Amino acid sequence: MARKKNDEVTVTQASEFLGVTARTVLNYIQAKEIEAIKVGKSWYINAFSLDSFAQKYNIGPKEP
Repeated sequence: MARKKNDEVTVTQASEFLGVTARTVLNYIQAKEIEAIKVGKSWYINAFSLDSFAQKYNIGPKEP
């Protein structure tokens, strides 16, 4: 998925993209596998980092 470096997604959006639970995405953030920032109680994930993570581990939606 083509994204810009400064695009951000929510934990819910990331979990849907990766096909995992929101808790799993938070675990990836805590393990520093996915770059994210916390604003108040919400996490915002760098979309470029999310794409790189998905490619590295071959997870997420498959392109036709």
